[in-house]
Amino acid sequence: RNTSLVTCWTPRFSCESTAQTRLEAEKRPLCRGFRRMGRLRWSGCLLLVVSLCFHGRLHKQGVWAFRPGGLGRTGSLERLAAQGMRRNAQATGREEETARMETPLKGTTQTTFDAKAFERQFTSAREMAAVLTDEEPPPADLEGTFFKNFPALFEVGNEPCLHPFDADGMVAAVYFQNGTAPRFRSRYVKTVEFEQEQNRTQRLFNNVFGTLRAGPWWCRLFDTELKNVANTNVMFLNGKLFSLWEAGSAYELDPCSLDTFGWASFKRRLEFEAPMSAHPKYDRFTGRLVTFSAEQKSAFKTSLRMLEVADDEAIVAEETIEAGRLVFAHDFAVTENNYVFLVSPIKLDPLPFLLGQKAIGQCLSMDKSTPTEAWVIKRAPPTMDGPGGRGRGETRKADEAVLKIPLDNFFAFHIANAFEDGKGGIVMDIVRMDSFDVMEPAVGGSGEPRPVWEDVDWQKAPRSTLWRYTFSGNKSWKKEPLEAERNGDLPTINPQFSGSEHRYIYHVVQRDEGGNGPGQALQKTDTFSGQKQRWIPEPDEFIGEAVYAPRKDLRADEDKRRQMRLSSDAAEDDGYLLAYLFRGPEGKPLETELLLFEAADIPKGPIRRWRLPGHLPQGLHGQFYPGLTWPERRLQNPDKFSFIGQQLYYRDSDNDMGDLRSGSTYDPLSFMR
Repeated sequence: RNTSLVTCWTPRFSCESTAQTRLEAEKRPLCRGFRRMGRLRWSGCLLLVVSLCFHGRLHKQGVWAFRPGGLGRTGSLERLAAQGMRRNAQATGREEETARMETPLKGTTQTTFDAKAFERQFTSAREMAAVLTDEEPPPADLEGTFFKNFPALFEVGNEPCLHPFDADGMVAAVYFQNGTAPRFRSRYVKTVEFEQEQNRTQRLFNNVFGTLRAGPWWCRLFDTELKNVANTNVMFLNGKLFSLWEAGSAYELDPCSLDTFGWASFKRRLEFEAPMSAHPKYDRFTGRLVTFSAEQKSAFKTSLRMLEVADDEAIVAEETIEAGRLVFAHDFAVTENNYVFLVSPIKLDPLPFLLGQKAIGQCLSMDKSTPTEAWVIKRAPPTMDGPGGRGRGETRKADEAVLKIPLDNFFAFHIANAFEDGKGGIVMDIVRMDSFDVMEPAVGGSGEPRPVWEDVDWQKAPRSTLWRYTFSGNKSWKKEPLEAERNGDLPTINPQFSGSEHRYIYHVVQRDEGGNGPGQALQKTDTFSGQKQRWIPEPDEFIGEAVYAPRKDLRADEDKRRQMRLSSDAAEDDGYLLAYLFRGPEGKPLETELLLFEAADIPKGPIRRWRLPGHLPQGLHGQFYPGLTWPERRLQNPDKFSFIGQQLYYRDSDNDMGDLRSGSTYDPLSFMR
């Protein structure tokens, strides 16, 4: 891994914390449970390992398999992807499956989608780079860079991933500039765990939602470390690209080559593997990036740490809330004066996790008799890094610092937006789930667990629909449906309205009304009039999250931007939407297209379609950074560039390093100001 751009110059990794990352990796033995069981005698450990290996080959008779190939070198990602496609082809050939799945809705209507195509999207993707072409060039007023994160590697060696959220992350980037054909690139995020598993071609770490490393449960005894899959979201700050996963460190990537540098410390203020939310918010009131960290101290204690970060990575506001309960918060909202969390009554039964029998996500459940609470926390004042600072921020008890407003019983992964209504209340638009369910892997006839996407019972799966909640300081509240007939998720808005009153929400919904089913269609919901626009693809097509991209001329027109914020009749949707569309018809190669919509006219359909050289699944979250452009030479040959310290260098020949001295000085928060 210590490959260098030029021998004796610099390693491929250049993050200031890379050495510490490797040091942490070297501390991790194969069976980390031994370390937590105390200072066992090495003779006893060796005897136990030999015993386990002796039983390893009995798996074919239904006991357990210690996967072979532990000392071998990794194969290419292309070979792993091919293995996944073969496995998927075998799975989809089962007699009990049909080409099209019909799910009854409310006893009378039906929704139809291609069940095989839905399963086929969970096939490992390969790394790609291409210039995307269409019959027409992209619009001249579309300029910037679109980053998105995908869970994309669904096996390690011969061991399948059992839950899509456990798959290793792949970041894709599309560069729009000069009105020419956009460039596309995708690469896996090379986390510490990813490289160790690829080098040994076997699963060495436990995941959150159901994918455990091979071996009997006693080999995972008291193994509480989790694999950082870096597969949820991205953010660009201070000229750096970060891949996010909420239970671990953010990883820094090169924004052009997408090479992994190492874990992000934010000027050494965050420790290795310190959790960081995968849903940061860009606050237009202060021009800061606002995020949080939810660290579970135990099954009954959570530390919520709110951070406000300036565009130079300095943490300028910070506050910690100690909660005497489990707080499972995937998303949050930021208004002008408050942080807002939705805290559902999630309980953790830690025993199966500590005994190595279940993943920690499988040990979570929701108490249906207890209401969900809205936690309203006053925003943190400046710290020592900001003007008039006062140190690293205070730590306060939740009972003292949090206004808790009981609501009805529900769970919410995603929040579209929240804002203060000017009357002392807060309005929040969320995707509301009837219950919490991580969809545990089923066990097949051979005793092997099966991936969850092969056994989805849509009749029993919790519905997720779009609702508006309004609550105030006197603990009164009300709710109203925005879209209660179609199952959906992944809501987004025009980011210029983040934290303030918005009109339009863009989200992914199922094809038909009522019942339940996977998200396939793109919908625009008008929160003022209640009207809905919708674009519905074919039954074997599945669209991902739609990300808003403002027009180039609109970003430059400060007067027009100000008018948009002040007038409810302004063109909040005067821009574009970017979304990936997966297509998986039976008997044909898997395909993915990048679609471009006019945000004002969704039913019109995509105005541009760029086909990728390979496939990507629906993916999770992405961001468009308007005006973020790069020197053409850097996009054409990204692997010839390297950082030495904070300086970007270009290799003109094998022995010559030329100082580029033209790195991007883009301010990612500029479009919010």
